[in-house]
Amino acid sequence: MNAPGRNPGSGDDLPAALPVASRSRRATRAVGGILGLLLLGLALWWIARDREALGRAWAAAREAPPWLVVAILVLPLLSWALTSALFWTLTRPYGRVPAVEMLALIGASWLLNALPLRPGMLGRVAYLKAARGIAVRDSVRVGIVASVMTALSAGLLALAALLLARLNAPCAWAAPITVLAIPAGLASVWVFARRRETAAARRAAHWSGALALRVLDMAVMALRLFLAFALIGQAVSPAQAVWFAGPAQVAGLLPMHVGLQEWAVGLLAPTVSIGITAALANRAADLLVSTCVGSSCLLWLWRRAPGLSRRDPTA
Repeated sequence: MNAPGRNPGSGDDLPAALPVASRSRRATRAVGGILGLLLLGLALWWIARDREALGRAWAAAREAPPWLVVAILVLPLLSWALTSALFWTLTRPYGRVPAVEMLALIGASWLLNALPLRPGMLGRVAYLKAARGIAVRDSVRVGIVASVMTALSAGLLALAALLLARLNAPCAWAAPITVLAIPAGLASVWVFARRRETAAARRAAHWSGALALRVLDMAVMALRLFLAFALIGQAVSPAQAVWFAGPAQVAGLLPMHVGLQEWAVGLLAPTVSIGITAALANRAADLLVSTCVGSSCLLWLWRRAPGLSRRDPTA
């Protein structure tokens, strides 16, 4: 992930410029990773106890129509594209990063963050520092803003889910339309703000655009969970899927995201074991796709990094 060389004009080496995590922070990440694995193991044990429900879920998955399986495997690619667009939007004020390159960085981080201590973020920061001259503090700021957008989006979707839960069953399919209306409105604010010349207006443009992308990404997560429940033969309403998506995405920000996401969905589902099973199905699809995408992105970045280290990072 790291391109060798120095940041032109800074006079500092990459290792010296990278933030050195304190022992307490490393310990927190390590403990979080262990807790996540314990939660994952507990989730597997929980669903294994209910063999009858597990057998029904497996039978339903084996009889699932091909289009459902394809959709479950394709939607993570849309999540990847939206997350890449989010980080590309937030990074623009600090440096020029080609969209394809950001797509590869997020794809690589997607895979690496499944490992203990989540090294994907550090790899992205290192690469942008070496190849594009983007300061570490700016990359960290982008990550913080993205996390805030995730929490805010979860709140917006929770509000949407509460409102949609009051609708009659025939109107429940208004959920995707309502969710998509939120980023559409924010995107219009973004387009308007980009016409202004002030720095505050440009900042508002980037933030509103990023929020729109994150809400849309969370809507995709809601659809992914909706289909995961359908895969195991359990129907949930669109409003319920929207309600599950927010906590699942927020749990993904924490060190123990593996395992915690499954319990976040399970505890909100009508039945804990069914919710955990659906979340594990979604996790399996995510891991399968991220392994293919992430390994390809890592190879692409590795081949590209030496050439970038000899070029102007603003190119």
